Amino acid sequence: MRRSGFTLIELLVVIAIIAILAAILFPVFARARDRARQASCSSNMRQIGLGILMYAQDYDEMLPGFKIYWAPPDSNRRGDGWYEGIEPYTRNEQISICPSGQYSQTFGRGDLPNATGFWGRTITASYGVPAQDSTCRDVLGNLGTAWNYYPPGRRLAEATRPSETVILFESNHNWTQQTSGYGYDNSGNLRPIGADGSRGRHTFRHSMQMNVVFMDGHVRSMHPGDMANLDLYRMIK
Repeated sequence: MRRSGFTLIELLVVIAIIAILAAILFPVFARARDRARQASCSSNMRQIGLGILMYAQDYDEMLPGFKIYWAPPDSNRRGDGWYEGIEPYTRNEQISICPSGQYSQTFGRGDLPNATGFWGRTITASYGVPAQDSTCRDVLGNLGTAWNYYPPGRRLAEATRPSETVILFESNHNWTQQTSGYGYDNSGNLRPIGADGSRGRHTFRHSMQMNVVFMDGHVRSMHPGDMANLDLYRMIK
């Protein structure tokens, strides 16, 4: 009785077909995963953007400052960022983290009235806001960003084109008020993009794109060339 089975050539053909299908499908699956992560990141940022706007509605349409004072008028005792101000409106640490990447930053806040804060001494997050310190103004000019470095903050009504004014973007660091926060160096030159997708403190985590929140609350995916346009950060255009 003759026994049936695969010949070596038939087996090799089947293996080759499986390998070809895998080569075709694996990149598709990877792109699908990245799109899912980008969508989750976009949802996070939309919630943070809503928290920012809710804060503004409660404070006469004024945004918080980039640095928030907790014990005025003593300027040596202050909170370390805008994120503490919007915490009552978000109440969820996880929405500060993009599934594709994050940073951690530890602050010395032992002299503050609330030394632990919502995040404790270390913030783990994925986002930053456009603000300006004196060095940034010297190099890039006074952009008139949505976030003043010190309180009081800017008023929503100051924005002439809120749908074109950035208030939140993906970042690799919380301190985004310097020239690196806009992708430039201290000589005003656009930085190269690193292997991790970062240019200065901009981070393009999603197939060389990043999610951005605008002052009217909408979220948009932006390319590196788009984010190099400094008009995006100006309240008055």
